[in-house]
Amino acid sequence: MDKILSQQEMNTLLNSPEGADQTGDANAAGTTPKLTVYNFRRPDRFPKPVLHALQRIHDRFCSNGAASFSAYFRTSTEMTVLSAEQSTVSDFLKSLTESTCLNTIAMRPLQGTAILEVGPDIAFPLIDRLLGGIGGPADSSRKITDIEKNVIRGVINLITTDLTEAWRPTFDLSFNVLATETNPELLQPSSPNEVVLVFGIEVKMGETRGTLHLCLPFSALEPVLDIFEKGNPVEVREEVPVPDHRRKVLRCVLKAPVTVACELHPTMVAVSDLLNLANGDVMTLDNAISDTVQLLVEGKPSFSASLMEIEGRKSAGVIGRIT
Repeated sequence: MDKILSQQEMNTLLNSPEGADQTGDANAAGTTPKLTVYNFRRPDRFPKPVLHALQRIHDRFCSNGAASFSAYFRTSTEMTVLSAEQSTVSDFLKSLTESTCLNTIAMRPLQGTAILEVGPDIAFPLIDRLLGGIGGPADSSRKITDIEKNVIRGVINLITTDLTEAWRPTFDLSFNVLATETNPELLQPSSPNEVVLVFGIEVKMGETRGTLHLCLPFSALEPVLDIFEKGNPVEVREEVPVPDHRRKVLRCVLKAPVTVACELHPTMVAVSDLLNLANGDVMTLDNAISDTVQLLVEGKPSFSASLMEIEGRKSAGVIGRIT
């Protein structure tokens, strides 16, 4: 038959974690039971070795990201991991401002969605710089517009590319943007009680400082957590091979804009003829239609070409490279 405990018996159990039979001895010795606070809504799921390994991966991301931002924005940039905290999706979203740049990120081939938050303290200066400004201070009193979301999308893609590169020595994980929102209340990528690991990353660009937050769900990373406990693979493969550096530099160089001009051979004209030119006059050049011309890249002769017309536009067909 079930027994209902009296209030005295309940007090005895609560005051002695080792059992009611030892309560008298504990009280006689004057010892106080040791209690540990445990929040069942926010359990610690990531073991310390895994946290340290993930920290090193994202330290590498900061190193790669700083180099990419410096080349992309043509200004010195620093990135640093400030914090790595376990939380839940709902608590993370509640901690954000009402107007921010939130991006859901696919983590293929893993099942799950990460969240990348670009705070308004750094989002607005980046948008200003992309639109030709100097990266002025953030205007936190307004929301990011749809046009500005498209403008900053290139920066988000740059970040996901560097995340993929940072993870590659440990696990071939590909990060890809799924959607962008500005209101945290509209973003529900998973269960509100989903345990996540949130990295706070500080970005310094000249006089501008801001914060990125990368939110990684435990359920997505759980299938690969065992790789961090097998000889610490991050330490073994910490050095990035030289070809990766060359490929990264080449990728940045290939995106740099250059000026291309088509130049005809010079024609000698008397000064008196130039002074007498008027509207409607036609000047005959020394070039024939069949002659080749030069294509100049940043003012340097680089290609020979022939003049042509395509769909009503004057064009030049490349014939060969000038060595």
